[in-house]
Amino acid sequence: MALTAGTFAQNFKGTNVSTRGTGTLSLRNESYELTEATMWLQPKGDAILTLRGRQTWRLVGKWTGASQSQVSIFLNQGDIPRLNVTGYVYLRNGNASGFQFSGTSEYGRTTATFKDAVGGGGGGGGELKETFRGRGVFTMRGDRTSLNSCTVEFRDNRFTISAKSDVANVNFTGTYTFNRFGNYELNLSRPTGYTGSGEATMGRGRVEKVTLTGRRGREVWEFSFDRR
Repeated sequence: MALTAGTFAQNFKGTNVSTRGTGTLSLRNESYELTEATMWLQPKGDAILTLRGRQTWRLVGKWTGASQSQVSIFLNQGDIPRLNVTGYVYLRNGNASGFQFSGTSEYGRTTATFKDAVGGGGGGGGELKETFRGRGVFTMRGDRTSLNSCTVEFRDNRFTISAKSDVANVNFTGTYTFNRFGNYELNLSRPTGYTGSGEATMGRGRVEKVTLTGRRGREVWEFSFDRR
């Protein structure tokens, strides 16, 4: 019998995996190839990532919020001074298969991605797809459109968001990065006619809220959707 998300979270006690794969660590404008990583999520919530390429970095912090596909991580100690990054360790069958994080350090903007040789790591870039019910509103030119269903997909640093009701729908596409809190920062692509930005707020391994604001031509628009 498959475990529910809640049952999985209650039973997940951590993972300790060393594996070869592919990835990149970026410190300001310098990029370092990663060929191996150890991902150790300890039972009491400590997280230790060891990144290996031509150099080795050991990063330490905390993990929370296990789901069947990922756990959230916050790293603030180790071999990179003044580290302050958040992201995810991705899971496959309860074992770590890759990670992604972003934030800052003494070297400025600091990001990393890694996926194991089997091809896991949540697609290597925060892969997530889900449809959920809730309360949404799209506003433009003073008109308010109510929405009750939202589908989000994040893959390979691109996103699509589609929200609808029985009589209306709105769609957005663009690119994403992660902010220091482990949420998706969204930037819309121009081909849709919309320009703007926003955020998908994460909680318990799922999207809890999406907010976007921007312009279409001379018109200002706003979109928000809260999970029920």
